[in-house]
Amino acid sequence: AVLESCYQRGEIFALLEGGPTLVTAALKAGLVDELHVYLAPRLLGEGRKGIGDLGINALTSSLDFQLQQVKELGGDVFLALEKEGAACLPD
Repeated sequence: AVLESCYQRGEIFALLEGGPTLVTAALKAGLVDELHVYLAPRLLGEGRKGIGDLGINALTSSLDFQLQQVKELGGDVFLALEKEGAACLPD
């Protein structure tokens, strides 16, 4: 409801920061055009997931993103990903 209200006012960009519940809901709703992902070179084993179950069981149904940017940040890696087919707005 909040994002719909923003869209109706002409606000077309929103930054969502949260855990797997918020990320999963936004992906399932088709609200994500761009992802910023940070990876650290540390393994913890089994634990919390960054994204929950999207209900996708085949590669042909996957949510596909294109790599736009890669940066090393103090030993971590930053990835900027854009959803394939996402419309770009003119500058």
